[in-house]
Amino acid sequence: TKAMLTVQAEDKRREYGLANPALTASINGYRNGDTSSVVSGLSLATAATQGSNVGTYQITASGASAPNYDFSYLPGTLTVTKARLTVQADSRSREYGLANPSLTASISGYRNGDTSRVVSGLTLATAATEGSNVGTYQITGTGASALNYDFSYLPGTLTVTKAQLTVRADDKIRE
Repeated sequence: TKAMLTVQAEDKRREYGLANPALTASINGYRNGDTSSVVSGLSLATAATQGSNVGTYQITASGASAPNYDFSYLPGTLTVTKARLTVQADSRSREYGLANPSLTASISGYRNGDTSRVVSGLTLATAATEGSNVGTYQITGTGASALNYDFSYLPGTLTVTKAQLTVRADDKIRE
């Protein structure tokens, strides 16, 4: 009778939005000095596509044949991990004594046609207040979340410039 070969689909990892890696398997149980050269038709597949969300997906093997062997198939796992988005706080400026301008940021690194609509919870802040002295103050981002992304934050700068004062000489009368 035919001997049994065990085909183990090997586990793989990739980031969200990238193509699946090459799927591979190990085969154990060869006899009489046989090698993988006696096996044909082995097929490996997963339901995960480039657009699949973060998570785990089964890798299955099937279709192998060899003259002296039957096959037992063990699945592997494709793990799709989060991609990284970079949040760059935009630099701003204002005069001393005025309210801070609206704080904004640029986000880069989207994949699969994603846009800022997939991001929630981003908060931008600075320690500068209306009464802060002339100088520079860091603008930081925190709290962003998205199903398929992790985040890196790069600070921006709020520059408080001198306010303009108008000096007007008082009118005087002389006799």
